[in-house]
Order: sequence, then structure tokens, then C-alpha cells
Amino acid sequence: MPKLCSVPQSKQRHARRALVATVLAIVAMTIATPVPNAAALPSPQLATTSCADVEEQALLEQMNTYRAQNGLGPLQLSQTLGAAADAHSIEMATNSYFDHTMLGGVTVEQNLQNFGYGDSTYGENIAGGMESGAGAFAAWQGSPSHNANMLRAEYAAIGIARAYDANSGYGWYWTTIFGGSVDTPGILCDGAATTAPGTTEVVSEPATVTTTLDANSTTTDDLTLRSGPGASYSTLGTVPASSRLNVTGAAEAGYYPVSYGEQTGWVAA
Repeated sequence: MPKLCSVPQSKQRHARRALVATVLAIVAMTIATPVPNAAALPSPQLATTSCADVEEQALLEQMNTYRAQNGLGPLQLSQTLGAAADAHSIEMATNSYFDHTMLGGVTVEQNLQNFGYGDSTYGENIAGGMESGAGAFAAWQGSPSHNANMLRAEYAAIGIARAYDANSGYGWYWTTIFGGSVDTPGILCDGAATTAPGTTEVVSEPATVTTTLDANSTTTDDLTLRSGPGASYSTLGTVPASSRLNVTGAAEAGYYPVSYGEQTGWVAA
């Protein structure tokens, strides 16, 4: 049966209770001293190859919008946190288990140290059973302890990873690891590296966008109008469903430049 478990800030014990259709867990900690002799992970190359896919980017956007609504600053993708989250999600999916402690007894803190993240303020949410970022966000938002982790003012960075294995117990496994400071900016799977919120540094050619928009298009859903082509750019407003948009140029990183009324900006394809 799917379960929900949470670890409060000062405790390591897992408390579990049933939750229909999803499985979730949380850890929120502030640790001042490192753990000696941390077990080494088998795939350190993830630190350079890890990237945030479209659903992981969507989760970041939704989480940052939620934080802004609560008067909090945005989270920025961290490459080291993303690599640690990747290792955890992949291992859970491949080995069909669900726990904050990884195989070999590797704790969240040890996982972060293995990938080079040095801030002693960190937290982790994990979930299983949902494919989309929206599904993971809704599940965490509906749990007070998981919701509190998404809204901690102490966090400035995040690593997000999902993994899938058809033979696993829950199929999809999500890990979000929060950190108190941003170290190396994360990488988007379309080839862009994130920097400070509001800017983007392109490190390779953007991925080919398969969705195309006419010069004049009508929205089918509410869209977020942003100052640039990416979820890390500032929000200019919301374009309601059934609105007419004038597409003014080619797509970049899955976002189109548009004009809406007297406003100009970027919207996701």
C-alpha cells in the first residue's frame, strides 16, 4: 500500500501513514558538522551529465511561483544538488525501494557530500507514483510537512530528478533536494545553464522544438508570461486561456517570444 512518511528537522526516525495513490517522504535538516567516512557513490559522472528535463523544469517553475505567492524568493537549480537527486531517484527506481537512506546506508547528507555540495543547510522531499511535475507538486502541497519544506525561507537552491522503471513498485520516483546556497548552476536538458534568476547563459545550441506556433495563436490554457526563455526568468503576468498571442520570433529552449496586448515576453510552447 502506498505510504507517506516524514522526518522532522531534528529527528532521523521515519513516521509512516497511508496515502491514496501516491507515496511521499520528506527530510528537513540543518547539520553543522560533516559525517566522516561517507560511502562513495558508484556514478560520480552524474555531477557533470545531470540535467533538468521538461517536467523537472515545470516543477521548478510551479514551486517558484508558489514561493513568490508566499513572499519567498525563487530557488535556483544547483548542479551538485541535481546530481545527488539524480543518483537517489535512479537508485530507487532501479532497485524498487522508497527511502531517504540509499543502498549501503548512504544518508542524505552523505549523498550531498559525495557530489560536492558543502552547505550544511539542506532538505529532501521524495515521491513515487506520478509522472508529471504537477502531480509531484500537488502531492507535496497536500502534506503539511512536505509543503513546509517547499516554503522554507532558508533554501535558495534545489536539485530535481525523476526516474522511471516499469518493473519497480511505483514506476516513477521523484527526489527534490533543497540547499541553503547556490554553488554550481544547474543544467537544463535543452542545453542551457541556469545562472541567477532572470538571466540565462547558453552553453550549447537549444534543442529542436517540435511544437510550432503560428504568427497569431490562441492559448488553450493559462500561460505564464516571462521576461526571458526559461523558468528561471521573472514573471511578468499571466495570459488567460483563449487569449490571442502574436508570436514575434523563433523559439528558444522551448519558449516563444510573444506580444500580448501592450506586453512582450516569453511563453512555454
